[in-house]
Amino acid sequence: DYSHDNVYGVYADELPEIGNWSPSFMDEITIGYDKQFGQYYAVGVSGVYREWKDALEDLDYDDDDSYVFETFKGTWRKYHALILSAQKRLGPDGFQFMASYTFSKNEGMSGGDGGNTRYADSLYWSDKQMFWGRVNDVPNQIKFFGSYKFDFGLLVGLNYQYFDGYEYTPTINVQDIM
Repeated sequence: DYSHDNVYGVYADELPEIGNWSPSFMDEITIGYDKQFGQYYAVGVSGVYREWKDALEDLDYDDDDSYVFETFKGTWRKYHALILSAQKRLGPDGFQFMASYTFSKNEGMSGGDGGNTRYADSLYWSDKQMFWGRVNDVPNQIKFFGSYKFDFGLLVGLNYQYFDGYEYTPTINVQDIM
């Protein structure tokens, strides 16, 4: 039994019909190795493999604003990553950090397109062809988080993240049209 009461402004009498569906799920395998050097330093390497399966989708078969939830069986998204990391614990020098580099490949359909309907995301809206085969594929990620503690008690920190590879859709200027 599934019931909703005013979820995001949708009242119970406006909810779609619950069709033939089962929840989406993800399988993941992660393998990693860390090596500590001395009391303060460590480096690591990890591999990640994920598969998202059984996508839940809302469908309007008659184009009458009457939606039915259906499950599309099978794998709809895959993620592979190699993660290199380094860290330094806070020591007498007052400095600590965590840094990582991720090289990854993300393939398949994407949920999280902003919700082009009020009930769920559309697999078709996020079709990989629409984004030149790279839906949310960010092949290179660099992250650095560090801080320094001064002798007089002040603690300052730095947070840096770099991501490349996002595809942007072409846009048009509608200012002159309206």
